Parts: sequence; C-alpha cells; structure tokens
Amino acid sequence: MIVYLKNETKESPSKSPQKNELPEPLEVKEVLKYLLKHAFSKASELPYDVNSPFSLQLAIAHQESVMDYEFMTALPHSKFNVKISQKRGRTVHQGASVDKINLALKNITEQDIINSDIYPPPQITTLPSFAISFNHTQLFVAGRYNKLERGISNSKWFVGSKRMAQDSMEELIGNHLTQAFQCSSYKFSSSGREDADVLMLGRGRPFYFELINPHKLDAIDGVMDKINEGCSGKIKVWDLQVVSKESTSIMKDSASTKSKIKCSSKVLWQKIEAVNQMKEIELKQQNPTRVPRRADLIRDKLIETIRIVRWSDGELPDGDVEEGQEIMVYMKTSAGTYVKEFVHGDGGRTNPCLGDLLETECSVVYLDVEEIHLDWPPQINP
Repeated sequence: MIVYLKNETKESPSKSPQKNELPEPLEVKEVLKYLLKHAFSKASELPYDVNSPFSLQLAIAHQESVMDYEFMTALPHSKFNVKISQKRGRTVHQGASVDKINLALKNITEQDIINSDIYPPPQITTLPSFAISFNHTQLFVAGRYNKLERGISNSKWFVGSKRMAQDSMEELIGNHLTQAFQCSSYKFSSSGREDADVLMLGRGRPFYFELINPHKLDAIDGVMDKINEGCSGKIKVWDLQVVSKESTSIMKDSASTKSKIKCSSKVLWQKIEAVNQMKEIELKQQNPTRVPRRADLIRDKLIETIRIVRWSDGELPDGDVEEGQEIMVYMKTSAGTYVKEFVHGDGGRTNPCLGDLLETECSVVYLDVEEIHLDWPPQINP
C-alpha cells in the first residue's frame, strides 16, 4: 500500500527511498493501536495507562487479504523460508509468521511489489471479523500448608495415564482459589515438596499460586477459612495473602525432619554416639531411582544436624540397638535433600548414607517434615 500511494502521489525523488529500496515495514496493528486506545479511552471514560495490569485485546481477521504475502514465496532473494504443502485442494504455508514476513520484505525491491498480483492493491469486498477479550496480569497468592493425612501428593501425580494419589495439595488449595478469584488457570510452586506418604507438620510448607487472568482481585478475605473447612482433617493453610512476584524468588530453604527407622542388625551404642556428634555431613546424591523424570545428576547436599533417639521414649539410647528395633532420627537438611535415600543409601546412589555410618541396613518406617526454615510469606496468623 505504501508503494502504491508513493507512486500515485508522485512523491519527489528527494523524498523517496533510493531506487529499489522499500520503506521500513509499518505494522498495521501499531497504527490501529495508536488510534483505538484513544477512541476506547474516550468512549469508556477510562484513562489509558501503558503500565496498567488490565488490558483489552482486539483480534482482527480478514480472510480475503490473509495471503497477500504469497507472491514472495516465488522470489528466491526474499529468503522467505516457509513450508508449502497441499491440504484439501488448497495451498498451505507453514511458518509464515509476522517476523518472517517483515524480514522477507526487507530483502525484496519496490519493483518486486509492482510486478506482483497485489499491485495495485485489489479492492476489498468483505469485512474483517473482530474478537475482543479482557485480560489481567497474574496475581500471586502465597501461604503455608500443613498436610495432616498421608496419601496426598504435593502436586497432581500421574504415571502415564494412571493417577497415583487421589488428592494433591495443588488441587485442594487451587480449586478454592480458582473459585474465589475466578482465574482462567493457575501455576503452583512450593518450597520443596514432601512425598505423598509424608506429613508436613510445624508451621507448614511455604507455597504460592500464580493466578492467570483473575477476574476478581479483592477476593482473599475468607478464602483460607473455606479451604480449612472444606479440607478439615486433611490439610490446613496458614498466612494466606497476596504477594508480589518479586518476593516469590526466595522460595528455597532447609528442612527439619523426623524419621522412624528400623535397623536390620544390631547397632553398637558407640556408633550412635559418634553419629550424634556429627555436624554438616556432606553428601553426594545421585538422582533417586524412584524419581525417573529428573536429570540423573550427582548433587551436593548437606545434613546440617542429626540426632538419634529411642523410638519408645525419645531419649538418647543408653545401650546397643538390637536387630529390628526402631529408632527415631531427627535431621536438619539442606534444600532438596532426599531424606529417605540418605537413610537407606538407594543402592549406593547416596554416599554416605545413615546405614554406612551405623554399619547396618536401615529402612524408613515413616517420615514427617517438622519445619521448613524459611521466614516467608510474612506471618499473619498466630
């Protein structure tokens, strides 16, 4: 169109681009955006703010002119690399993005346009179609959760098409947030994760939800109570609040756990005493065999503190631990440490392991997370 207007108005050579050069492509959407933003602001009596979290999206489709770029596919020097195929008797171009079209326009000349079948621009006989949608930027809602019942996974857990846990923390909390904020979808993140058979006790595990395109913003009041009432006995949520996106970057820290452990053979009291005196046990942990989806890397982890006591009364052992006897092990670990694998060694993939230190084979009867050492989000519930 620009080439046609320039030639029709007989623009003087001094103001024209050099011979065979095309003007810089001007996207129609930028012109429309400039015109429509002021028109809509005037009609709606709402101020236009380029930094507003609320936006209007206008999609325009015009089938009659959608293939105007097609002539460039026959010009080798355009370097317009698209895949051409036939589908139901018509030519289909795959990969013809706006960026590729603009790049191809920079490689052709004004004469290429004049020689094409779109010059002069053909008369338009059909109207375009319009679709309007409204969108709001993401909203971040954070809190802490306790898991009070075993058998609940952290996020939705599938192996193939088979669901491995009926409930997940992600869904139990996320479904209430979706209903309250009327968001299109959400993304769930937490400071680490516990296995489905592990409880989350203490002050709970920090988490946040990124709510996509929320239709309600001031909906936080009462949501926490609804979650706790609807999931009574399963989970409990604390300190639920709206937070900034920037604050979510803090989401990793160490954890304190307690494990009920069974020893396969007699453990000398001196071995237990030696382990109880250890600080900052450095581990090499290869990706566990039970977590096949993660990259099989060896990661450096740390057992910051460890304490072994009798299972029966929580006191320090005053003698040897006999075969089959159960002990309780309290640990504070660095972020991302696989505690179960530290206990039994995972076939040598965690080195050293508790079994190595006690010179016996150890197995986990159950495991609870007692504390996540992360002071976030800010405490608002006593």
